[in-house]
Amino acid sequence: MLYLNVPYKEKEEAKKLGALWNPEKKKWFVQNRCDYSKFNKWIVGDLDYVHVLFGLYYLVVGKRKCYKCKKNTTVISFAVEKFGTYINKKYVNEEIYSYFGDNSIHFINSFSPLEKKMEKFLLETYNYHLSYSKTMETTYLANNCQNCDSLQGDYFLYNEPDSPFFLNSIQKIKDLTFYKIILENDMIVEGEIDCSSYDDIIKKTATIKNLTI
Repeated sequence: MLYLNVPYKEKEEAKKLGALWNPEKKKWFVQNRCDYSKFNKWIVGDLDYVHVLFGLYYLVVGKRKCYKCKKNTTVISFAVEKFGTYINKKYVNEEIYSYFGDNSIHFINSFSPLEKKMEKFLLETYNYHLSYSKTMETTYLANNCQNCDSLQGDYFLYNEPDSPFFLNSIQKIKDLTFYKIILENDMIVEGEIDCSSYDDIIKKTATIKNLTI
């Protein structure tokens, strides 16, 4: 099941296509995944594209040495396994729905939005919070050193060969813990999904645990 962002003036259009109304949440939703593509305009909105996570995602936990204080600190990322990608109709002639069914786990950068309870958990457990990046000239949810609170930039975490989330060896995978988070409903997110030649062996190699928040 997926909740949609349907403006009031478009509710009849969504209803005709089969959307259902939840009076408690005051939101429209679609029940079956096979019907999601019909509701593209209320999934993507004004964005270029989004991903819909099907049933779960992963919190990935690793270690790195802070560039500033030189002490070890915990850093986190996110990963997805089953998801659909929806592209804004202005870029294509028809609605596009892509399902990556290779059963592999892929990292996703700049994962948003997060549920409030997840944001609170990440802040209290890993010092993951809103921070300002001078390089990017913007504020975003990011890893911060647990010792000196210095921003641990995404570029370094994903693009430097010695960073924990740059997978270039089996040992790198073994050094990470993947926490599986089961979703109550499918979820719309923004983010860049990365694919690595090591993705298909994460399930066979990594430590994977269930996490309930």
